[in-house]
This record gives sequence, C-alpha cells and structure tokens, in this order.
Amino acid sequence: MPAEYLSVRSCSRLLDDVSEASIYAAVANGELPAARFGKLPEGDATDRRNIRIRRADLDQWFESKLAAA
Repeated sequence: MPAEYLSVRSCSRLLDDVSEASIYAAVANGELPAARFGKLPEGDATDRRNIRIRRADLDQWFESKLAAA
C-alpha cells in the first residue's frame, strides 16, 4: 500500500474532532474518495477494513467541512 494512503482510524486520529463513523459516512456518500487495498471477504461489500484514504483528499474534505460550518 502506498505511504500516502491512510486507514480510517489514522484519519480519525489526525482529525481530533472527526469520528471514524463520520469518515465512513463521507466515503459512503461519495464526499470523500477512498480506495480499497487487499481482498474483501467473499460476498461482503460492506467490509471496512481495507478502506484507505489519500492524505490530500482527507485534507481537502476536512477544509470543505470547516468552510461550510
């Protein structure tokens, strides 16, 4: 996995005010681009363990949330 990609847990730790659930919701809603690395368990499209987010996308998403607030 490229170093520029972060796990959702790492993203949440970087952004103290943002929960993992909020990040997963943003990914599900298409607000935050994400990639999957590794193989998903058979028939499980909802598995979140392999979701990774680019740091640049995370920063841009968070800045847009701050601007909207």
